[in-house]
Amino acid sequence: YIILAAYTVGELAEAIRLPHITGYLLAGLALGHSVASLLSGVSLPPPLAEGILNEQVINQLALLDDLALALIALTAGGELMLRELQKGLRVIMGILVGQGVVLAVGVVLFLVVALALAPELLPTVAAASPMALVALGLVVASVSFATSPAATIAVINSTGATGPFARTVLSAVVLKDVLVVIAFYASMAAATTVMQLSAGGGFMLSLWHIAQSVLLGVAVGGLLHLYLRFVGVELLLFLVGVIYTTTFVAEAIHAEAALVFIIAGIVVSNFSDRGETLIHEVERLSMPVYV
Repeated sequence: YIILAAYTVGELAEAIRLPHITGYLLAGLALGHSVASLLSGVSLPPPLAEGILNEQVINQLALLDDLALALIALTAGGELMLRELQKGLRVIMGILVGQGVVLAVGVVLFLVVALALAPELLPTVAAASPMALVALGLVVASVSFATSPAATIAVINSTGATGPFARTVLSAVVLKDVLVVIAFYASMAAATTVMQLSAGGGFMLSLWHIAQSVLLGVAVGGLLHLYLRFVGVELLLFLVGVIYTTTFVAEAIHAEAALVFIIAGIVVSNFSDRGETLIHEVERLSMPVYV
């Protein structure tokens, strides 16, 4: 019911020239607990009293989280064409460096000023050294640097946007997704070192986890290419099996699952003649994910 309702609202959003994802967001807001709490004075039958998309339903849908993350990451990696990236690399790097510097400086300054004016908000952090505040600010900035590839891809696909601007935005968003993982690991390692906390191996261990993610992503990409080339049947079922198996392996070796599937998508789309087939099948599974 939730998927059908959200899909219907998405189609209505398209009728007034808005992307489907806008309708999905509005449907989630209307069916969620927030709107139900606003109507708390009205006698509503269950499950409307707690919202149709209540905590229990969200917990039931949690099983799809790994599948959703993998499909988004595969789509993001599959859309990152190295030829296009090379053409606009200077512009893309300018965008990313500009955003990164502004966020890093802005977040660190905000944290320092906020704790100077109201140290009671975070007393433990306020008592830390200036270097520790900078390190913590960089951790927050690395998270703030993230952009949703799913939302970007959904808007571009829904509107049919093409041309250099759309390609630049998409390439920047996908590349940023890779850089966010690296920046977060690096900033966390720096913060734990500065604050003399146990980092479980520190920065070098973080780099090893990133390397493991890249190697596992290349292996998964190669496996997908071989299956597409020599088997090519029941691809949706095979994708689901590979996604859950790879996620289990990634968790076991402490690899970053999002980075693994981004790399796998890049490998198949750029080094295989079956890249379009993979993206097409992933998009067939992606509508419920965006909803």
